[in-house]
Amino acid sequence: MPSYIKNKNSWSVQVCCQGVRESKTFPTKGECKGWAENLEHKIRHGKYKYGSKHLLEDALRRYLRIITPT
Repeated sequence: MPSYIKNKNSWSVQVCCQGVRESKTFPTKGECKGWAENLEHKIRHGKYKYGSKHLLEDALRRYLRIITPT
């Protein structure tokens, strides 16, 4: 279930569903609700790809390429 928080000039939403935690800030609460509903739908139907941005394998390969030679 999403949690909505009113900030000074914006709204923040936090979603925790099936072990996935995401948060984002929007100018309006309506945008928060739309994003949260879409995210929950993706998570429940297995269409959400979390952790695909930064993989440990990528970090290790970069380390080998940049740091190890020096």
